[in-house]
Amino acid sequence: MPSRMVHYCIGFEILNIVRLNPELFIIGNLSPDAHDCSPYGVGASHFKTSYRPGVDKYPVVALEEFRGKYLKGNFDDFTLGYYCHLITDNLWSKYVYYEYLQCDENERNMRVEKCYRDYYTLNKILIE
Repeated sequence: MPSRMVHYCIGFEILNIVRLNPELFIIGNLSPDAHDCSPYGVGASHFKTSYRPGVDKYPVVALEEFRGKYLKGNFDDFTLGYYCHLITDNLWSKYVYYEYLQCDENERNMRVEKCYRDYYTLNKILIE
């Protein structure tokens, strides 16, 4: 998934376009990553679907479920930030992460390590 710095920068780019409460929006945008690092914690905080062989290539964020539960009626800028995070993760998963990891398990493990090393370089650039 994208680094927290990537989420942070995307959130601020959105705030340059749309008038929202910046504190609530950014906190909401970073909140899905505040979990216990277990598969259940990640799945719950990111509204992950369960993997259905032959149907889903990988578990993805259930955006419709989130919208139906939290974006009906009254909602706030925190919730929009949270939703922004989930959309970003879906796009990253589809166009970056999972396409890059279509290989055997040994190669995938090396690519995952490289991907996370690349985050350190990318995060430095984004901070600057």
